[in-house]
Amino acid sequence: MQRVVRIFVLALIACVAVTLVSGTAFAKKSKKSAKPLGGILNGVEWGQSKDKVMERIEAIIMAEYAEKSAEIGDMGKRDKLRKSYVQRVERIEKSHKEFKSGERSGLEVSIVASEFVPDNQESVLVVREEIATKYYFFLSDELYKVAVAYDPDYIGEMAFDSFVAAITKKYGDPADEGVDAEGYFIMATWEDSEGTRLRATNAADHYDTYLMSFTNVEREAKVSEKHDAANVERNTEPSVSADIDALVDKDGDANSGNAADAILGGGTAIDLKAGLPQEDIDAMAEGEMVGGDHGDKGGTSDKKKKKTKKKKVKKGEFKDVEQKEGGKGIIIY
Repeated sequence: MQRVVRIFVLALIACVAVTLVSGTAFAKKSKKSAKPLGGILNGVEWGQSKDKVMERIEAIIMAEYAEKSAEIGDMGKRDKLRKSYVQRVERIEKSHKEFKSGERSGLEVSIVASEFVPDNQESVLVVREEIATKYYFFLSDELYKVAVAYDPDYIGEMAFDSFVAAITKKYGDPADEGVDAEGYFIMATWEDSEGTRLRATNAADHYDTYLMSFTNVEREAKVSEKHDAANVERNTEPSVSADIDALVDKDGDANSGNAADAILGGGTAIDLKAGLPQEDIDAMAEGEMVGGDHGDKGGTSDKKKKKTKKKKVKKGEFKDVEQKEGGKGIIIY
């Protein structure tokens, strides 16, 4: 039984790599996004070092602490609260990983497995937020990509075209939309005039969620060829076996909790509002966006496997996502 489960998981990972890399057909629109995409940086700049990015993340966290502690008169409670915030910062610092052959980071079987290659001076910082996990990717210690993997319970039953509609409402029409070899809508991209590109990927069949990857176009060009060549090979190598073993217990059953952590990557919780544009924060305060309670988005409390969120769209017959309202209520980074 254990062998069967391992084979199934390994095949699943290989399938994801093939789907997202080699089987995507794009309907090019050659159109820049009407709005800048750099809001995801929230005070960070492309090209900054890991230490500089970490300084900004720490500043955001400790600013939240200062705001909350100002409302607490008891010194003991304030000290306890401060300790919890300091621990958040420490956990994020410890999440930093450099990708090297023979050194498993745990992300090789995660939703961001295709976002990096080993032995290429690449590294990552992982930050867990309430509704998503952020991955800050560095090339030669220069920030060049921020990937956002939404929590599956937050996405609920939302279809991918509705997710794209929500992004479109915020950033304008996508420049490209992609389908796989079978005609399923799996990807959309945006690019602004300031050198930032956004790629939304439908990973619902395998990870039950969607991924947004913001990249600096100039720096991404330095690694794109190597990434494209490695994405299929890296997920079919025998070295993946150790990670697959870690997702299966001795009785051959998948460890749901550990498997979920491995798939979405580890991380640290910080304030939901950190990293969001002010307009989204204001909307949250007015109740226009959903906060911690995800019940009205179709999430399932019993953690049952959700039905596929892929919407089959034939090549050349893309829907006008700007007219859709399916994304109403979801926070878009």
